[in-house]
Amino acid sequence: MMEPDDFSQEPEQDEVLERLLAPLRQVEPSLHARVRNRMAIADALRRQREIEQKRSRPWWSRRVSIPVPIAAALLIAAGLALMMSYRGIWTTPSARMAAREQAADRGPFVPADRRGIAYHETETYLCGFGRLKSESGYFIQE
Repeated sequence: MMEPDDFSQEPEQDEVLERLLAPLRQVEPSLHARVRNRMAIADALRRQREIEQKRSRPWWSRRVSIPVPIAAALLIAAGLALMMSYRGIWTTPSARMAAREQAADRGPFVPADRRGIAYHETETYLCGFGRLKSESGYFIQE
């Protein structure tokens, strides 16, 4: 096996280096430089602590920044979709007219034992909000 290289300096080189560095070891930084240095270190530690706190928070309590125009557009789209579904705009007008005409022709109540006529009623609810949409009508089955 090969022996590892020994890069340690010779003792006389250490003495020369010590003599050259001795004046620099006695130099003290100014009070202003020391204060700025300590403030920079405290600021870096504070930022590091904030990062660690953010990482330790659960995902539902973390903040997410969304630009205001995007948030406004999403709110408007959600409101329009809710309004359209409440008013029944998603269904075709001809289907709504046919259901209304059939209900008007048959009267308010048709017994279930009559063959060929079926009563149909659907309602859409949103939890915490109430009924969004309801449809009812009679269909002739042939």
